[in-house]
Amino acid sequence: MSTATTEAIASHTPGRDALSSRHDERRAIVCTRDERGRLTVAGVPLTSYEGLDTYFDGVLFDRSDWLRALGDGIGDDATPAAILLAAYDRFGESVLAKLRGSFVAVVVDGRQNRIFVVRDPIGSQPLFYARTPRGWSFASSIAPLLSAPGVSRDLNRAALAEQLCNRWSDREETFFADVRRVPPGWRAEMQGSRLAVRRYWDPVSGGIDWLSASEADRFDEHLDRAVRRCLESGRTGIFLSGGFDSVSVAAVASDEARRHGFEVPRALSLGFPAPECDERLVQTSVARTLDLPLQLVDFREAVGPRGLFASALDLNRGLQSPLLNTWSPAYLSLVRRASGDGVRTILTGSGGDEWLGVTPYLAADLIRSGNVAGLYRMARMWQRSYQQGWPHVLRGSIWTYGLRPLAGAALDRVASDWWQKRRRQKLLAADPAWVGPDPAVRERQFARAAANLAESNPPDGFYARESRTFLDHALMSWEFEEQYEFGRPFGVRYLHPYWDVDLLSHVYRTPPEILNRGGRSKGQVREVVARRFPTLGFERQRKVSALDFFVSTLAQEGPRLAETVSDYRGLAGLGVIEPAGARDYVERAFRGSPTPLVISKAWNLINLETWTRQYV
Repeated sequence: MSTATTEAIASHTPGRDALSSRHDERRAIVCTRDERGRLTVAGVPLTSYEGLDTYFDGVLFDRSDWLRALGDGIGDDATPAAILLAAYDRFGESVLAKLRGSFVAVVVDGRQNRIFVVRDPIGSQPLFYARTPRGWSFASSIAPLLSAPGVSRDLNRAALAEQLCNRWSDREETFFADVRRVPPGWRAEMQGSRLAVRRYWDPVSGGIDWLSASEADRFDEHLDRAVRRCLESGRTGIFLSGGFDSVSVAAVASDEARRHGFEVPRALSLGFPAPECDERLVQTSVARTLDLPLQLVDFREAVGPRGLFASALDLNRGLQSPLLNTWSPAYLSLVRRASGDGVRTILTGSGGDEWLGVTPYLAADLIRSGNVAGLYRMARMWQRSYQQGWPHVLRGSIWTYGLRPLAGAALDRVASDWWQKRRRQKLLAADPAWVGPDPAVRERQFARAAANLAESNPPDGFYARESRTFLDHALMSWEFEEQYEFGRPFGVRYLHPYWDVDLLSHVYRTPPEILNRGGRSKGQVREVVARRFPTLGFERQRKVSALDFFVSTLAQEGPRLAETVSDYRGLAGLGVIEPAGARDYVERAFRGSPTPLVISKAWNLINLETWTRQYV
């Protein structure tokens, strides 16, 4: 998951008022039927032409390409809504899957009495909806929907309970019972009295059609275009860590800016106080080599005197979903500084971990096909790329991600009902005993459990199954929605080159052995970065983790914060938790030397309780 969130506290960031101050500016798109049964849209300004109306909010990429494709039928000064209208008029509904950018778009097709409300393919701009007495209302923020007549502010108790169990059953649901989301790459369509929400963009349908080696070598070309698209949106900053993903984005952005006459981006970096995750040397070296202005802020200064976790809870009180990215107070300090310098777009390395690496479940496919040499190469790559010894690597590659899923596939073939029941029981048995004391909440947990189980016997293999996870998982929507919400008060939009639609489609079809070229994870981008920075050792670099720093900081700050919510009146009042059991769990989590998993679950509870109280 990537960085960034809302405002923090004291003099370091604007605070919750800055988040809520712009809620009134957000308009809902109201789709309804008039007295003659025609579908109409109200609440936003529309661009109209001969039975078609369009609305566009956000950033449209490839503007010059669209103008060329549309020819003399449209002027050079056309707005994105006008481009959409002309394109739809000429090419029809198929044009929706060709749009690139960060946006919400509406097409009212009066000729066929249909309305399309579209969220961009990656979902970097949110889209939520709710049913009202007037019809269906859509918005990029939940706030205006909660203010609409007939929309309840009741919380979604099942979603709250599942959050505490680290499960997310329904990609469309939010933490409010009456508000749903349109997932990334999906659209809502109204025709007559029906509303249907369906996927309109997919990088691959069916099995993966692998690229040839020569086709895969066009990676650099796709990355250049992805970064160039982001630079067209205005003055740019880059969250620069010391890892491949953000460094590669910075290098390409530097080149593309100078090649095409854009302003050189600003590098925005945090210096961590823990040696195992402090990357200041690499950050400063990269910025100096690329001749990028660097804003390097010490982590302690960025989060302010209250500390990371207290600042995170302060952010929570202004949000419409519980805080997802706990590092947000620190990164928002960078956003505040950047926006003061006129930055309107921040690039991230998000998507690199999701798409440039290879899922370890490839081991199951290799064992199934008898590819022993490929399995050894994968295990060797794993050991060379991560801070893990051979015993851990062998256990993972042979059993955890190899033989165990294959055994599950075999059991599913011979005794599917029994096996799926056993999987559900095992999943539910891991739930904390203090979650779901209300029988109605617990019943819904049981009913929803099956939706959290990955397919036991995927027809296209385990690699293909796991690769789709990032497209469909609710957490990806939630992350992009949080970033959008946090950037809005600063007038900043987050864009993610590694989530670019065309680059993603290319990498999705790149064979694993090419992604691991050179015997290390992220082989393609590793080569690019190593060539550009030959003295920084990127060809040998292993992934840096801030997990130990996170755990130690939480162990210091957490007990005091836990005391402030110790009665758990918010979640307990909803029947989501049993307060005595929850309190005992948190107290035990902060004793001794807590494991990362246990202490993270305790933080999840504190975080969720803090958020819930503002709505109960």
